[in-house]
Amino acid sequence: MPACYQIRFADGTPDVEWFGLRGFYYEFLDGTQIGLRPTIAWCCNCQQFIDAEWIQSLEEITNELAELNDPTSLRASLFTSNEPPFDESPYIERMAKLYMEAKDEATRRIEWRRVRHSPPRCLICGSTDIRFPADDQTIKIPGRGSAVVECTGMCSTDFCNWFYTPEGVRIPRETQPSYWHFPGEER
Repeated sequence: MPACYQIRFADGTPDVEWFGLRGFYYEFLDGTQIGLRPTIAWCCNCQQFIDAEWIQSLEEITNELAELNDPTSLRASLFTSNEPPFDESPYIERMAKLYMEAKDEATRRIEWRRVRHSPPRCLICGSTDIRFPADDQTIKIPGRGSAVVECTGMCSTDFCNWFYTPEGVRIPRETQPSYWHFPGEER
């Protein structure tokens, strides 16, 4: 689920609320896909806040998989809870399927990360000239000074259904935004 942010500019420009998007995927030559994890950044080419690739280190992804494989970890317990209502069918089967998918995706993400060479890109224009928030939540914006970017929660937005090569280059194809619904509740 994407995050929403409050952006405060040091130059006195009025504060802005910014809502992340979702529905970005890396697509491999064999047609398989993994989710692309976006994050907020400033794109020097677009001259605005945008969704950009968040590229974790190989060590972070490896640790994520190790946590998934450790039944005592918090990450694994998200899929293996026996607390009501997750102790009943169909939740048990659905959670087991999601658990296997999470492990498979982490394994595939490790394979992808081992061969990824290019730096993170703007998901709108593809530029690598982007600025991410520092640890103190500030972003240095060329020509404007800085802005403080504060995550204020999560938001629910349409899925873009945009696809990218493993190096982060957008694959041009006609797609329509969609919205996730519980099975049986499609509109």
